[in-house]
Amino acid sequence: MTRKEPAPKTVIYYLQIIGICLPVILLVFLSLSSPRAERKVPGYDINPVVDAKIDPGTVTLYFRYAYSPFGEPLLCGEEQQIEVAANETHETAIVKALVMGPKGADARSVINPETRVYSVTRNKDCYFVLLSREFMEPYGLTKDRQSDPETVEEARANQRLAVYSVVNSLTELGICSRVQILIDADGRGNGQRVPRRELGFTGGNADQPIEPLGRDGSLIRTPARSLEELIKLIMNGDLSSAYKGVAENSDENGETPSQDELAALISGKKSTISTYGILNETVAPNGRTAVVTINVSVKYGAGTGMELRRTLLPVKMIRENEVWKVAYMSLQNIFE
Repeated sequence: MTRKEPAPKTVIYYLQIIGICLPVILLVFLSLSSPRAERKVPGYDINPVVDAKIDPGTVTLYFRYAYSPFGEPLLCGEEQQIEVAANETHETAIVKALVMGPKGADARSVINPETRVYSVTRNKDCYFVLLSREFMEPYGLTKDRQSDPETVEEARANQRLAVYSVVNSLTELGICSRVQILIDADGRGNGQRVPRRELGFTGGNADQPIEPLGRDGSLIRTPARSLEELIKLIMNGDLSSAYKGVAENSDENGETPSQDELAALISGKKSTISTYGILNETVAPNGRTAVVTINVSVKYGAGTGMELRRTLLPVKMIRENEVWKVAYMSLQNIFE
């Protein structure tokens, strides 16, 4: 039997089929054997790097005002730009920034810098802040001064301010109204509600566990509180401390008055503030200036009995380095 050779057209047809299919088969094989590329959605990482940073913008952190007179501990707000690691919450980054301390010269930290921030979680209307036991240690109290009652009370005041620096900074976000402080007392990562006295609180309930705390605006150095501080300093004759509360470039000519000018304004005329009353305050929309309205009486001259009472007097306040200070021209208006 004679073997039949394929027709030339048939051979060409099969070669064309093979030429078309072979590249397709190779592509399928290579795609299956090579590592699969991760699918990414623009703006989102499927597997974010642990130490990647996210910038949430500017936040207000509360630290102790460095020059509070008469031993009155107050908090002042400081705006900071913070970074949030991809594996932590925004609130955790805020508390870590509080531990690191302020950047401005008019504020100082009241939290032990050795404090570790384990977590900040949220349950309904309350934040739960888990901190290491170093948070309970009075910051700035050295062993050689632990027997001094005044120093011990100052340390307790710092402890209370440390608590409210956390509370007020977190509630500033406007999300939760309460903050529960938990301490890892045994170093095992277990949060506990410690007695109030361990955090500087005194009184009849000092042995009770610390409860969820709400915002305390009375501890914040507002424009009105700042003006009241300065007036008290002037009434007590402490002009060097009062000068720290005067804003720069704030006289009638837009210049910075000297401390001698302040002394001349007050002592030169032998004047003193006899009475005062804070009526209200209004902060400008830009948050950089404010007006505090007061009633004030000023006595002039030693033994002359001359007294001038001013009512509804507006006093301009300027936010300088995140601290409220008095415009010098408003002081001039009080005494002249």
